[in-house]
Amino acid sequence: MSNTDLRARIERLSPQQRVMLTQRLKQGAPSSNGRSPAQSSKQLAAYVVASPNMLAGELRDFLSARLPNYTVPAHIIVLDALPLTPNGKVDRNALPDPTDHRQASTGAVATPKNEIEEKLTAIWSAVLGMDPIAVNDNFFEIGGDSILSIQVVAKARQAGLKLAPTQLFQHQTIAELAAVIGNESVAPMAQPVQSTSDIPLTPIQHWFFEQQFAEPHHWNQALLVETPGLDLKHLQRAAQALAQHHDALRLTFAKHAGQVQQRVQGEVAHVGIERIDLRDMPSRDVASAIQHHAAALQASLNPEAGPLMRLGYFDLGQGRASRLLIVIHHLAVDGASWQTILEDLEAAYLQSQRSQPIQFPPATTAFGLWAQRISTHAQSAPVQRELNFWRKHLATDAPDLPLDSEGVNDEASTREIVVELSERETNALLRELPAMHDIRINEALAAAVMRALSEWTESDAQLIGVEGHGREGIAEGLDLSRSVGWFTSFYPAALTWRKRAPVLSAAQEVARQLRQISTRGLSYGALRYLSQDTAVRQELAALPQSQVLLNYLGQFSQMLSGLALFKLAQESPGAVHSPRARRHHLIEINAAVVSGRLRSTWQYSANLHRPETIQTLADAFADTLRMLTVHAPAANDASKFAQSGLNEAELDDLLAELDESR
Repeated sequence: MSNTDLRARIERLSPQQRVMLTQRLKQGAPSSNGRSPAQSSKQLAAYVVASPNMLAGELRDFLSARLPNYTVPAHIIVLDALPLTPNGKVDRNALPDPTDHRQASTGAVATPKNEIEEKLTAIWSAVLGMDPIAVNDNFFEIGGDSILSIQVVAKARQAGLKLAPTQLFQHQTIAELAAVIGNESVAPMAQPVQSTSDIPLTPIQHWFFEQQFAEPHHWNQALLVETPGLDLKHLQRAAQALAQHHDALRLTFAKHAGQVQQRVQGEVAHVGIERIDLRDMPSRDVASAIQHHAAALQASLNPEAGPLMRLGYFDLGQGRASRLLIVIHHLAVDGASWQTILEDLEAAYLQSQRSQPIQFPPATTAFGLWAQRISTHAQSAPVQRELNFWRKHLATDAPDLPLDSEGVNDEASTREIVVELSERETNALLRELPAMHDIRINEALAAAVMRALSEWTESDAQLIGVEGHGREGIAEGLDLSRSVGWFTSFYPAALTWRKRAPVLSAAQEVARQLRQISTRGLSYGALRYLSQDTAVRQELAALPQSQVLLNYLGQFSQMLSGLALFKLAQESPGAVHSPRARRHHLIEINAAVVSGRLRSTWQYSANLHRPETIQTLADAFADTLRMLTVHAPAANDASKFAQSGLNEAELDDLLAELDESR
């Protein structure tokens, strides 16, 4: 069949048939290489003939700067030469399988070839919890995310590698990263603020005080861990050293002329450790006893006098693991800080136990210094230029969420619904979806929330509050990989869900929309709370605000990996927020990977919504994620294709003709 006849045949297809044909082309035409269409993955792959020094990551960066995200190849394979048939055409069946990105092929090195690559491979394996790791694996395609990237940087520095926080995003494979680590150096570490220093509030801290909580002293983060029997003398010494080492744990807050001022104290106040004797407590009563005592600890912090951390040690006696509750006021800690806290607390305890001087890994940028830098950064020209973006971005017609009843949206009325994915489904979200379709897990979560909300509100437009770790590089010399503090960024994302598109395509569009928001929304908080122009702050405060919050906390199990003393406990750490506090969203979704399974907790007010309403939303959310993991759009497309009058055999014939014409 000539190209003209083939083009005419394609033009006679209905619009729906053309969409289906495009989808099947992405899956791959039937071939003689032993891979069936069902085994082929829907993806874009590029085979490039280039010089031996050309790296796939460089090509990806080049294309990413010039093409829409969804058109950038998921896999770029650099070859010495393209395989040819006897007729001189490209032998497509002889090309390396693009789905097997671990396969050692020309231009791709699978195993470490030098000491730097060996160190990086060990670090990636520890952080990602997988083995083996190939040096041509893309970090973000095998389960990596921005939260885990912080851990990679921290462990690389401990291993003596000069890795800058931004380099992992610029060079996403071990082979590429090792090359630049050998040639580049990180800017000298910025010096921390001096002892007993006043520092400006950060955007998220401004947000906290803006809420005017009823009991602001009771708004914490907490972690309850199992631990072997601990000596409280060494635990006390370790806790004091920890607070002295991290300036955020020495913060105090006071009002001056109606304005809140925070100060880093030179010497930390006594860190309280309460021992709770549960040795005679029957095992069936332990959980309720821990929760009862934890409630008192959660309400015991004093931001004005400090310290902002307290510990509770639950002694369960011989034959049962003890429990350690660490309570830290949220003003001094975020989710990304906990790994550093646990690592440092364990190291300090073991050193004290061995009668050694307590020494910590080299400090990264102090929280106080970062607070000063973000305040200066907010006045910079690049951030000021972002104002027009937020004006346009938040000019949305997103609807208010429906309510089942009227009432007070307070913490006392908070209820939770939890949905979980299987380990297989979670692995697909972490590794297969990014590699095959360039949708990272945080973007998949946002897409799933969008679909659930759109079905509920019958509107394509939605406004979702998104939390990020906020540790973006805003200036040379800043490294927050092992810094403790509340760095969280928050921004409202105005997104659109394409209801009539296949779920996979609609999710890719959500990912594209999120990536259009520069620096992961850091400029929003900087402008709204730190701009020196009062009119700018007031304008952003008056723009639409989200009623739904999405927070991806990362792969929680990896936070405790490698620790000898601490293991995540199953009991409740108590209420981290005062029951009198006003909730700031109608629905909050906190998602994390725990023990290999994605767990999403939907929090809502029983005064405003019935549990069946939220359960329906949570189920729709989980169903969307499962559809993405099993590539349900392909099945839906095949069924629609059959209804349109073109059967599978006819489609395969057309695909074969297309293949011959190339």
